[in-house]
Amino acid sequence: MKTFLKPFVKSLRDLWKTGVEWIHPVTKEKIVSKVVAPVLAADAPARANVFEHQEHQSKFACITCEQKAEPVSVKPNKNSKKQNGTIRRFLFQEIPAKLRTGERI
Repeated sequence: MKTFLKPFVKSLRDLWKTGVEWIHPVTKEKIVSKVVAPVLAADAPARANVFEHQEHQSKFACITCEQKAEPVSVKPNKNSKKQNGTIRRFLFQEIPAKLRTGERI
């Protein structure tokens, strides 16, 4: 992700710092517009790649806190071809998990 996003982020930083100069077609006034991209929409696998984090089905996959996912036994439903097995889920805890900091992500 660093290879892909590094040039993109550099361009966005430059557009934020220096902006884009243009001339208003009616008033002929010189205007500097700054560009900001504050939002990223991504599904769980893509978000894990962007954050360089473990994938969404890993033991410590939550990007918000440091809660460990617990294995849960499951039975297949009538539409599933899978046999009995386990999946990982983040179960409710009485004591909240420690929140991640920027350094811990």
